[in-house]
Amino acid sequence: MHYHQSILRQSVLVIALLFAVFVIIAISSVPTTAAPVAATRTPTETPEGQLLDNGDATEEPAVNATETPEGQQLDSGDATEVAPTETASEDAIDVTADAEDVIAALRDKGLITIRNVGKQIFTVPSNTFLKLTAPGITSVTIGRGAATSHFVLNAHVLWDSAGDASACGFGFWSVNSRTFAMAMLGNDGTAILFQTDNGKSVFDYEKKSDAFAPGEDNIITVITDKSKINMLINGKLVTSQTGKLKKGKFFAGLFNAKDNTTLTHCTYPSGWIWDLDQ
Repeated sequence: MHYHQSILRQSVLVIALLFAVFVIIAISSVPTTAAPVAATRTPTETPEGQLLDNGDATEEPAVNATETPEGQQLDSGDATEVAPTETASEDAIDVTADAEDVIAALRDKGLITIRNVGKQIFTVPSNTFLKLTAPGITSVTIGRGAATSHFVLNAHVLWDSAGDASACGFGFWSVNSRTFAMAMLGNDGTAILFQTDNGKSVFDYEKKSDAFAPGEDNIITVITDKSKINMLINGKLVTSQTGKLKKGKFFAGLFNAKDNTTLTHCTYPSGWIWDLDQ
């Protein structure tokens, strides 16, 4: 009797064990559904976090505030001594007129000698702006990457806040990280025009000018006529420099000097580029 009871108990244990194994296998074989991963796209932001929406511009400002448009390290050391204020030419051209009229006036003044009639190839998007507090330079490409050698750039620039030695303006002849040129207006009243070729300075003009009031709505005009570069501010010629002719792109740019701690906010309300290569 006891023998049969022992056999029965063993049989029950075996059946229970088999049932438990079956349940475990059944549970582990049930397919699980992973939680869906949300597809997110975070908008690119400027160094100060302001979302950039500049229409025609096809590239966001450089995130590294201490580099030039293409990544070339910028020497933002102590500002060099600026020459005394230079008086702009007395005869001003109406640079607020239509592009065709501005081009005609520049030809009449002998600032354009190239015979090509040329044509307007793009305008500066009305909502283009840059913000930066850190020392260095940031930029945004304008004109959807259009490149040319001979041109007239005529565009507005202003700022509502800026460091003492900060500057806003435009770049041209941008070939790569070590080859480009810039025309800028400084918050200290300095007119700036320079070119670097393969990392080496071609020329560097930096003088105080009475042609503009810092922070106000000013117009920069740059004419490249062969290797000669003419810079006008509010229709007044401030300098003519001899550079190395390049075929390059355009950008809006912002510069802060070393140890800057003030937010610089440059805006570029309007402007246009006239291609003289065509």
